[in-house]
Amino acid sequence: MVDLSVIVCTHNPDDELITRTLDGLRRQTLAASQWELCVIDNASDPAVLDRFSAVLPSNARCIAESNLGLTPARLRGIRESVGTLLVFVDDDAVLSPDYLEIALQISRERPFIGAFGGSIDLEFSVPPEDWTRSLWPRLAERQVTRQVWSNFDWSSRTTPWGVGMCLHRCVALRYVEIATSDPIRLKLDRSGMSLVSGGDEDMARTSHGLGLATGLFPELRLVHLIPPRRLELAYLLRLVEGQSYSGVVLSYLYRDSDLLHETAGLRALLGKLRRRLTMPRLERLLFEARLNGQQKAVRDLKSMTQFEDHPV
Repeated sequence: MVDLSVIVCTHNPDDELITRTLDGLRRQTLAASQWELCVIDNASDPAVLDRFSAVLPSNARCIAESNLGLTPARLRGIRESVGTLLVFVDDDAVLSPDYLEIALQISRERPFIGAFGGSIDLEFSVPPEDWTRSLWPRLAERQVTRQVWSNFDWSSRTTPWGVGMCLHRCVALRYVEIATSDPIRLKLDRSGMSLVSGGDEDMARTSHGLGLATGLFPELRLVHLIPPRRLELAYLLRLVEGQSYSGVVLSYLYRDSDLLHETAGLRALLGKLRRRLTMPRLERLLFEARLNGQQKAVRDLKSMTQFEDHPV
């Protein structure tokens, strides 16, 4: 059995981006005999294997998952993998050469940490405009300056993000158990053109239910590749809306009732509408995207659960 499994979930990937992802995996210092690569082809047309067989590392397997969506693809990757440590790598991310070697070392030295990640740098294919800078964290930019971990469920400052997340197998298997039959969790991530996210945080926070911590380590570094379309205002507004949607759903799943009531409360909503009238255009558009995402989440939760809208 290999020590580590890399899971790359992909749907109709960009040729240049995924090729760089695979090149980064081929350059890993961890011996290929110690890890496997599971490429989950999530309903791509044409099939990933037909397009990229020549550039797949020698230890790679390409697995077809016809159920469209990042969550079904991740679940399939977990079921198909065999490593004791799973590393989820986006199809537009390039790991530093020692990423897998360091991740395996962290897992062995700190078995009490169920999910962990590290620093994420952005690489833009075109120079970004200044107004986008405040939104870079939404594109997964993250600078980790010291080792930190926690087993507090609410401690988002130690929660790793999906780009490069390392997950202990016991956590991954528990996530499969709770997500497979939960319609809310199955909607908690990207599918097709949807930019809903949050499945990565849900996976990471599963650690806490097992008495394990989540953590961040500056030794782990990767580059997230940002093509021009992700710097367009329309895309960023959709991204903000999707992330806001996810925030409400996660708050419901983890019983963060104060945030839910603030989101759903009638008086809070009216206050937000009044504030919107005085905002500059960009700030107003971003505000409306957040509000739209929250409102959609509340509507979906009402349709699927006994969730109630409590005014504050």
